[in-house]
Amino acid sequence: MTSRLKVGARPNRQSLRSAVDYHLEVTLAKSADNADPEDYHLALALAIREPVIRAMNSTEERVIKSGAKQIHYLSMEFLIGRLLSNNLRNLGLYDICAEVASDMGLNLADVLETECDPALGNAASVAWPPAFSILWRVSRTRVTDTASIISSDCFARRS
Repeated sequence: MTSRLKVGARPNRQSLRSAVDYHLEVTLAKSADNADPEDYHLALALAIREPVIRAMNSTEERVIKSGAKQIHYLSMEFLIGRLLSNNLRNLGLYDICAEVASDMGLNLADVLETECDPALGNAASVAWPPAFSILWRVSRTRVTDTASIISSDCFARRS
């Protein structure tokens, strides 16, 4: 069992299922029998992350080699909502992921519903400390790690 999706290739149903199974079993130490939708959500996010990170690193390498100037801007002034569903749609992988979830006896909408919404909402006085924590940690790391940080902060608040 391997999680490695082909570099530069668009994940297909079989390769994506294999990557989700890999992360469920190896990364999360769960079997299909005792995994809940939140476990599947995390396994799917990890499976999708691989080709996205490889493509991002390839682009970054190309930009650095070309000597192009870069501007990085991070704003937490807007409500970003849930990330995985948006990313699946933007990557054109939503339908394939829905098929994989169906193969696993799940409904993709139920799996995606387990994602924490990092929006601050109206309870700013309660939500600001975690938001400050996110911004402080982001300032010490690459901007590309922001989604992981926000996601892990949401999971930490659920526990």
